[in-house]
Amino acid sequence: MTFIQYEHHGSDVWVQEDQKGKHWEHCLCASCYKFDMFNREANCPIANEVYRLCVLLDLVLPVWECPRFSKKLGGG
Repeated sequence: MTFIQYEHHGSDVWVQEDQKGKHWEHCLCASCYKFDMFNREANCPIANEVYRLCVLLDLVLPVWECPRFSKKLGGG
Protein backbone atom coordinates (compact mmCIF):
# COMPACT_ATOMS: atom_id res chain seq x y z
CA MET A 1 0.00 0.00 0.00
CA THR A 2 1.39 3.38 -1.02
CA PHE A 3 0.48 6.66 0.68
CA ILE A 4 0.91 10.08 -0.88
CA GLN A 5 0.60 13.62 0.39
CA TYR A 6 -1.09 16.48 -1.46
CA GLU A 7 -2.74 19.84 -0.72
CA HIS A 8 -6.50 19.82 -0.06
CA HIS A 9 -8.50 22.73 1.40
CA GLY A 10 -5.17 24.53 1.86
CA SER A 11 -3.52 21.84 3.99
CA ASP A 12 -1.21 18.94 3.27
CA VAL A 13 -3.13 15.68 3.72
CA TRP A 14 -2.31 11.99 3.34
CA VAL A 15 -4.24 9.42 1.31
CA GLN A 16 -3.82 5.92 -0.03
CA GLU A 17 -2.56 6.58 -3.55
CA ASP A 18 -5.09 4.27 -5.23
CA GLN A 19 -7.99 5.88 -3.32
CA LYS A 20 -7.23 9.56 -4.08
CA GLY A 21 -10.27 11.25 -5.61
CA LYS A 22 -12.51 8.20 -5.34
CA HIS A 23 -14.72 9.29 -2.44
CA TRP A 24 -17.47 10.36 -4.87
CA GLU A 25 -17.75 6.81 -6.17
CA HIS A 26 -19.01 5.83 -2.70
CA CYS A 27 -20.76 8.98 -1.46
CA LEU A 28 -24.58 8.99 -1.38
CA CYS A 29 -24.59 12.77 -1.84
CA ALA A 30 -23.39 12.42 -5.43
CA SER A 31 -26.60 10.52 -6.26
CA CYS A 32 -29.04 12.52 -4.11
CA TYR A 33 -31.37 15.06 -5.70
CA LYS A 34 -31.04 17.28 -2.58
CA PHE A 35 -27.31 17.82 -3.22
CA ASP A 36 -26.26 21.05 -4.96
CA MET A 37 -22.57 21.80 -4.53
CA PHE A 38 -22.89 25.04 -6.50
CA ASN A 39 -25.62 26.58 -4.31
CA ARG A 40 -24.89 26.15 -0.61
CA GLU A 41 -28.16 27.92 0.28
CA ALA A 42 -30.22 25.29 -1.57
CA ASN A 43 -27.92 22.40 -0.69
CA CYS A 44 -28.83 19.64 1.73
CA PRO A 45 -28.11 20.79 5.31
CA ILE A 46 -26.48 17.45 6.13
CA ALA A 47 -24.14 17.75 3.14
CA ASN A 48 -23.30 21.31 4.17
CA GLU A 49 -22.43 20.17 7.68
CA VAL A 50 -20.26 17.30 6.40
CA TYR A 51 -18.47 19.77 4.11
CA ARG A 52 -17.98 22.24 6.99
CA LEU A 53 -16.44 19.47 9.09
CA CYS A 54 -14.18 18.40 6.21
CA VAL A 55 -12.87 21.95 5.76
CA LEU A 56 -12.48 22.48 9.52
CA LEU A 57 -10.52 19.25 10.06
CA ASP A 58 -8.87 18.91 6.60
CA LEU A 59 -10.68 15.65 5.84
CA VAL A 60 -12.42 13.98 2.90
CA LEU A 61 -15.50 12.05 4.02
CA PRO A 62 -17.85 10.05 1.85
CA VAL A 63 -21.39 9.66 3.15
CA TRP A 64 -22.27 5.95 3.22
CA GLU A 65 -25.67 6.14 4.92
CA CYS A 66 -28.18 8.99 5.26
CA PRO A 67 -31.74 9.20 6.61
CA ARG A 68 -32.71 11.88 4.05
CA PHE A 69 -31.29 10.34 0.87
CA SER A 70 -33.50 10.58 -2.20
CA LYS A 71 -32.12 9.20 -5.48
CA LYS A 72 -31.78 11.61 -8.40
CA LEU A 73 -33.96 10.76 -11.37
CA GLY A 74 -31.70 9.00 -13.83
CA GLY A 75 -28.82 9.23 -11.33
CA GLY A 76 -26.45 6.57 -10.04
